[in-house]
Amino acid sequence: MHLPTKSINLKTVKFPQVRLGLQGDPGSGKTTSALTAPNPVVLDIDGGLTKFSGHDIIVVPIYDYQWVCDYGFEPKKPKAQPNRRDAILKFMQEDALKLTSEQTLIIDSWTSLQTAFDMQQDLEPAITKSGQIDEFAFWMRKIEYSEKIMTYICSLKASVVVTFHELKVRDIKTGQLLEKVQPLMAGKFYSQIKRFFTDFFRLINEEEKDKEGRVIKCNYYWQVCSDNQFDSKTRLTFPEGTFKVKPDFSVFSQYERKV
Repeated sequence: MHLPTKSINLKTVKFPQVRLGLQGDPGSGKTTSALTAPNPVVLDIDGGLTKFSGHDIIVVPIYDYQWVCDYGFEPKKPKAQPNRRDAILKFMQEDALKLTSEQTLIIDSWTSLQTAFDMQQDLEPAITKSGQIDEFAFWMRKIEYSEKIMTYICSLKASVVVTFHELKVRDIKTGQLLEKVQPLMAGKFYSQIKRFFTDFFRLINEEEKDKEGRVIKCNYYWQVCSDNQFDSKTRLTFPEGTFKVKPDFSVFSQYERKV
């Protein structure tokens, strides 16, 4: 039996990096639960960390106009936004690669990252020979950009959490879901997203009510098991029948797969 010279045996290899996708509605607890990860560094594109003011959290404020300009990506046209698309890429190529295995990069959120791409691409449209905007080139570049970001994510020593808003397609009359909820992203790349992650969970909220039906408490969980609404992904070993767990990064040590 021939063994390639540069091969490895997975029996002795561990993969310590966690790449976690967290999907959910706004306010469902994605960012809060992501911040339970060890030594978080937040690539804040949403600008939604105001409630954490005063906390010891390292933030890269991509949402901030002046910060992006000072980072070297001033707007090229009057009244335009600075080039967040390339500022994000520069951060991933330079600073993110220097993060250690003890740290966690939180990208908050993938939805806003896509918006940053869209806004900058609108300022730099590809033009066909006939002088029309090449819509095909837009989607091709969007996929290329997304794959490039994901490739950097997979190359990091640090663990990564990426938050996603979610897309729900409902029947106009009944309100029933017509298909499983997906990470919110225009185009076809969303169907490939989960292959870049070791784990992909959904935030679910359950209300506790008093005898009069008034909500007295809202409990937050990570949905870790697939159902007719959502397809999860995990490398963890949960007890049989586990559908939800507490939304805390400690589950990665509590339910770590034993080799």
